[in-house]
Amino acid sequence: VARDEFLAHTSPFVRRGHLLDVITANTLDLASYPRADVIFIDGGHTRACIAHDSRLAVEAVAPGGLLFFQDYGQP
Repeated sequence: VARDEFLAHTSPFVRRGHLLDVITANTLDLASYPRADVIFIDGGHTRACIAHDSRLAVEAVAPGGLLFFQDYGQP
């Protein structure tokens, strides 16, 4: 998902007082994700990326929060 496409789909749900932080990075270079109520990851497709993204996302998501993963399980 391209950044512009992501923003087009999420903008209708972002209201005054909400904070949307879009991070564009190689997730393997990150030691942590910022705390969040909702995390959407369109990451790499390797076993290492999926394991790393999952660990960081679980550590960062608020209790009762949502995790979304794009395109995992593709060959």
